Amino acid sequence: MHDNIGENWVTTTVRGFINNALLNIEELFQDRLVMSMTKSDVTARVLHYFHLCNTLVKNNGLAVLFLEEDDVKKKYKVLRSYLPEERKTRVKNEIGFRLPTAKSNVSVLFKVVSVKAMEVDREDLALSRNKRCPRTLEAKQEMAIHPLKRARIVEETKNLVSLNHRPHSVLYSGQLRRDSS
Repeated sequence: MHDNIGENWVTTTVRGFINNALLNIEELFQDRLVMSMTKSDVTARVLHYFHLCNTLVKNNGLAVLFLEEDDVKKKYKVLRSYLPEERKTRVKNEIGFRLPTAKSNVSVLFKVVSVKAMEVDREDLALSRNKRCPRTLEAKQEMAIHPLKRARIVEETKNLVSLNHRPHSVLYSGQLRRDSS
């Protein structure tokens, strides 16, 4: 059965080549295999990316290229290569150091991509929050130079309380000396 499918694919490819209509696989994936960043659910975003890859493979007659055991590694390379840059680097590192089985198992690859996409999204969210409320060195120095209003009020209140607890004679004698000089 695989031979018949392979023959059909070869025949179609050769005819396409003769008609100058040979499909450039890299351009196809580069143009169309894009992770949609409009979905807020990260798992749905990754699932859509994997589904889009399968759809491109099926609709363009490339399924024959990914049937064999070794061809799963080709699919892994395709899926990894067209991820957004930050996710691609993290997935590559994770698979290289911890989970080499993801190179030959698409479901493991899916889990790795999902986890790494979630990490990147969390970091992006934290960065966007920090941009709204910056905690830079300059902001901290500014706060040190100009103490908070509440802290100044507390300090002034303590000073007033300490003045009120002095004996009246000390207060009046100090005022008299200043007034007379």
